[in-house]
Amino acid sequence: PSEIHEQSANGNTTAYYVVKAVDEEGNPLADQPTGTVNVSFTDGTATAGDDYTFNNTTVTVGSAFSAESVDDALTDSGENFVVSLDSGSFSDADTYEKVEYAPDTVTTTILDEADDDSAFTLKLFPSDEDGNIITDPSEIHEDGANGDTTAYYVVKAVDSDG
Repeated sequence: PSEIHEQSANGNTTAYYVVKAVDEEGNPLADQPTGTVNVSFTDGTATAGDDYTFNNTTVTVGSAFSAESVDDALTDSGENFVVSLDSGSFSDADTYEKVEYAPDTVTTTILDEADDDSAFTLKLFPSDEDGNIITDPSEIHEDGANGDTTAYYVVKAVDSDG
């Protein structure tokens, strides 16, 4: 398994992988074949695009490829995704008598940072009876003859600009 962090201050935010041709005992060949192979990134508890990004799914045998964590405002330490080979996808397979695809996968875990990112602020607003924010001051009266006897409010999540 591999681990990456959401923020570089806490450690590596990029996970690197490489596909290598190996012998019967699992040792990398001294001379790697040329060609490409397809790999898959599969969501575990992490979601592609929201929690991590990857640069490609067709990779050159023997060359590194990567995935990066996305720093978000959610408390989610321990999310993971899985990288695997797509069987039958080696571009130069016809050059060899037989190409096998190891079923091994690599699980990468994303570790949340220690400091918290503010996701939003909850703010109270005056509103009409349907929950629409009003900009005029809210007034209520003791009796219905002089106006509304009920004040309405709504709580909204706002960004740093309010």
